[in-house]
This record gives sequence, structure tokens and C-alpha cells, in this order.
Amino acid sequence: MSGRQHDEVLDALGGVVDCLEETVRQCTEALEQAATVRAGRLAGRSYQQVLSEGERPLIVERMSATLAGLQRTGHQLRSAEARALYDEGLTMRRIADLFGVTHQRISALIRAESGPSAGQGSTPAGGAGMPAASRASR
Repeated sequence: MSGRQHDEVLDALGGVVDCLEETVRQCTEALEQAATVRAGRLAGRSYQQVLSEGERPLIVERMSATLAGLQRTGHQLRSAEARALYDEGLTMRRIADLFGVTHQRISALIRAESGPSAGQGSTPAGGAGMPAASRASR
């Protein structure tokens, strides 16, 4: 990408790929744990015995962490895509139609801070390289 601007969508997509790979790993481990719990229970052991002697994190903890990661990276990708489409000239209503959400939701996504600098104050909300007056006219 020599000579091109930083691509926030590709960064977010990389995060999604990493998260999906980790999701597959966590699901595989959770399936193995489930088989162990099932076997222990069928062998007559109590749930207290099976769960207290079993591997950590518990299946439900793996599931919760996995869902949180998917939600976080999915939001980052959707926000980056919305900003990229807006910067390319699409209206909020058109982006909303593409994403299957309201234009108000797209407005919130576009104004959300993004990328590695999020929370560091380097880019004002709604920034993305276009003056506020130009954005408001869309």
C-alpha cells in the first residue's frame, strides 16, 4: 500500500480475522471440555466434582469472552466500514440501507472514535479528514 493513506477498514478486518481464529480455538477447547464434563457426569460424579476439578476457564467463561471479542471487533469493523463509505461520498441513508440499520445508527458509527488511537484524543469524534460543515451537508 505504498503511497496510500492508512486503511482503517483493513486494520479492523485484521482484528476480526484474529478474533475469528481465536474463536475457533476457544470453541474447540470448549467442545473438549464439554465432552469431559459429560463423561464425568455419566460416570456418576457430581457437578461440583466435575467442575471444580476441571479445566479453567469454564465453558461458560470461554463463551462469554468469545462473544465479547466478536462483538468488539465486529463493531470496530462496522464503524470503519461506515466511515470509509461516508468518506467515499455515500450518504448516511445509503450506508444504513447497506448495513440494514437506521441512519441514526450510521451517524453514531461515523462519529465513534476508531483504530489504535481511540481514546487517546488524537482524532476528534466525527473527524475522518472532512470538515464538520461538509459532513453536515450530506
